[in-house]
Amino acid sequence: MKKKSMLLACILSIIPGLGLIYIDKTVFGVIVMIVAFLGLLISLTGILAILGIPIAIFTEIIAFFATIFGVWNYRGGWKWL
Repeated sequence: MKKKSMLLACILSIIPGLGLIYIDKTVFGVIVMIVAFLGLLISLTGILAILGIPIAIFTEIIAFFATIFGVWNYRGGWKWL
């Protein structure tokens, strides 16, 4: 299995789910992308923005920390490169 860079995974996780796909958690990454997209779509509908924006933000936070801890467990510690 190819070594994964924590720094690159964190940069890719700016887009929800992309960092997870990079660290071979493809199914979870796709689910996160779909939920984030739906949250942003809901936020475009005016009054439902009260729900959509927090869903999108929460999804981004979950994806970022899942990416960090996924690479951390894979690499065995905080090795950024």
